[in-house]
Amino acid sequence: MSKHPTSDTFLCYLIDEKRRAYIFHYQVEGGHYFLDSHEYRELVNKVGDKIESSGECVMGWESHHELFEVKWMNI
Repeated sequence: MSKHPTSDTFLCYLIDEKRRAYIFHYQVEGGHYFLDSHEYRELVNKVGDKIESSGECVMGWESHHELFEVKWMNI
């Protein structure tokens, strides 16, 4: 079994409390290293600050497990 990830590409996004996604970065290669970088943390903080300065609130990490629950369905 390979110890290397099957993909090193990923899409970065934040979600606000109204469940809107803000896609802000696409990493083509080196994704696992990028996630550990100071540059990535700065980027997340910068985007989060922009979202909040527009009057919206970024969803807290503790709420992410609720993203696909029934309460969000428009039935």
